[in-house]
Amino acid sequence: MTATRILRALRDARGVTLGELLVVVAIIGLILAGVFTLQIQAQWAYMMGAARVETQQTARLALDRFMGELRLASAVTSAPNCDNAANGGTSISFTWTSPITAASETVTYALSSANLQRTDTAGTQTLIGGVQTLNIWCYLSDGVTLTATAANVVSVKVQITTQDETIAAQKQHAVVQSQVRLRNL
Repeated sequence: MTATRILRALRDARGVTLGELLVVVAIIGLILAGVFTLQIQAQWAYMMGAARVETQQTARLALDRFMGELRLASAVTSAPNCDNAANGGTSISFTWTSPITAASETVTYALSSANLQRTDTAGTQTLIGGVQTLNIWCYLSDGVTLTATAANVVSVKVQITTQDETIAAQKQHAVVQSQVRLRNL
């Protein structure tokens, strides 16, 4: 009798209807669509942040090299318009002794058609491309008064602004600046 009861239960058992199955598939589809949308937004946010960091790091590396060499300068030889309070100059030349070769040389940093370039006896090297503005201000020993006389320059402030780049439908640029007092003066 127990076997008969089991057979009757199996025979009377009902499955799922097509309507119920479609409702479950629709709910699962909505859940997956939401998860997919969240994943796309997270990926976009990551790409934006990574692009911003890369732009800032590239500009910072160029500025660090510039300021490191300028800090060791023995004399500023040319700094046109660096007394312009609004925009400063776009180039500076100085004499320094390379710690690697121990040779004294004149180095020029200048903005040339959206490239920050370094020129020395070995030639010209582009440190960073895509520069919108390069501003250089030269100060007297008080650190406040601007000067255009190269022989009187004691400290220099440099600001680099990169051009806008469209990354993940957003415009990204970096503005980095630093001020340094020339040690060897």
